[in-house]
Amino acid sequence: MRYIAAIAIVLFATCGTVYAKDDTKTPVGVAYQVFLPSNSTTKDVFGDSWNGFGLQVITPQEEDRWTPMVTLGMFQSSGDGDATLYALNVGLERGLSGSDKARPYVILKAGPYYGTVDVPSQGIDENKVGLNANATVGILFNERFYLEARYDYFSKLAGFNFNGFTLAVGVKLFDL
Repeated sequence: MRYIAAIAIVLFATCGTVYAKDDTKTPVGVAYQVFLPSNSTTKDVFGDSWNGFGLQVITPQEEDRWTPMVTLGMFQSSGDGDATLYALNVGLERGLSGSDKARPYVILKAGPYYGTVDVPSQGIDENKVGLNANATVGILFNERFYLEARYDYFSKLAGFNFNGFTLAVGVKLFDL
């Protein structure tokens, strides 16, 4: 997990360097997320919805231009089994036409995830690094608050399919 945190810091700094060339600050936000697995077996074992948090670069004000971005997210199950997924994604974000009060955007990202699964009733206790990819649509309000809907693909972990939808609400914390 220390390696994922170190990589996230490097990627956030890299994104800040990219924006610094444009004399623009890099806004960083935090989000509360609800993950909804789409697989029925996964829902039965780990629950219908999971809570999580995310940290991300926010750049949808860049209309008509794909801009690099990075996110670090965490989901934790709330069912009979325990599962935790930590995802580190890099990708591109593009603001769509709108106003400063409400600007829609799209994001395409991919990267590694570290997952742990513990299901004592099935004798499963596993952790591994896998692949996470996702596509997001969102809307930024007053260049500060945002709502997102995302579909996540995760490579299988302990035989479970963790693909699903994520709903997030976030706020800009500071500029790098």
